[in-house]
Amino acid sequence: MPKSKRSKVFNLTQVTKKGREQKDKLFQNIRDAVPEYQFCFVFSVDNMRNNYLKDVRRELSDSRLFFGKTKLMAKALGQTPEEAVVVVVVVTAS
Repeated sequence: MPKSKRSKVFNLTQVTKKGREQKDKLFQNIRDAVPEYQFCFVFSVDNMRNNYLKDVRRELSDSRLFFGKTKLMAKALGQTPEEAVVVVVVVTAS
């Protein structure tokens, strides 16, 4: 019997993966921005909806927001006290 054409899997997305250059660029942008600001806050978002994000951006309009993977940001800020660029204040919502 001929092979069925119905069971083919193909991607509908047109998005290309971010390469190493993008990661290096984000890493360097974080490193460069740390001395410019007095405080550094790290927080995570459970429901990343556009309306909530608009509110956060409006409240922090004089700040700089970075979005990226946790491991990459941790590496950019420094994982050990010797590597650390800044003291990080972690805020949790209760």
